[in-house]
Amino acid sequence: MASAGELYRAIVVIFVLLCILPSYAGAITVSMAEGMLNTTQQEDVTVEFAVEVSDLPKQAAFLEMESDLTTYREYALWNLSPREKWELAGGDDAFSEQRIVLTITGDWTQPVLVKVSGKVPVITEVKQYDGIVLTKRSTRRSGFTYYRIQALDEKGYPVGTAVTATFNIAIPEEEQFKERLNAVQDSQIRPIISGLYDKGLTQEAYQLLVYAESPKPSTVPLWLFATGILLVALAGFFIGQRRGIALERKKRDIKGD
Repeated sequence: MASAGELYRAIVVIFVLLCILPSYAGAITVSMAEGMLNTTQQEDVTVEFAVEVSDLPKQAAFLEMESDLTTYREYALWNLSPREKWELAGGDDAFSEQRIVLTITGDWTQPVLVKVSGKVPVITEVKQYDGIVLTKRSTRRSGFTYYRIQALDEKGYPVGTAVTATFNIAIPEEEQFKERLNAVQDSQIRPIISGLYDKGLTQEAYQLLVYAESPKPSTVPLWLFATGILLVALAGFFIGQRRGIALERKKRDIKGD
């Protein structure tokens, strides 16, 4: 006859199994059908590919699909077939959104073709302030998604594991600049050029880089030339900032009148 302790342990094991078994689900099957997914992409380039999605878990009531790609021209980001296996609220406009949630209406044991047409995000931002050009880039360069596909149950909770394909964004111009900078022999001028570039003053950084790469006889020392470029750039930037603030105040005063 089982002891009270053994009976208690048996009840706990059964309870745990009952909790685990209903939520158990295998991974969705996603296979490439068209195109190629490179691990590295350049910003703003067009990407087109297609995957086949099948073998959804039995508990799946919805299918969530996400991408970091953006739409371009009149094309939708997502295109799925056949139509009878899913529904999507919001009409055709919803297919241009980076995240969509499908309602599962049919058996997905046979593959559903998911075509994706989009552009790699632009991580470069260029602004002008009275002749001074600032070029700023996002520090994020990795972990962008071609797609992320996740099954959800009736309550919207994840079922099984998500299937994800990712890429990095590379900027060739930036990599070429760093190669040229590393080749500069003057260790004092390199951090000045790098500082200008990191602050978004790329034109000034290139001017100084060219000067450092091709030193010519001059009565002006290299460090003084670099300092002059930096001061001119900063002066233009602050003048532009102050003028922008003054214009904004003037607009507010006019509206107040």
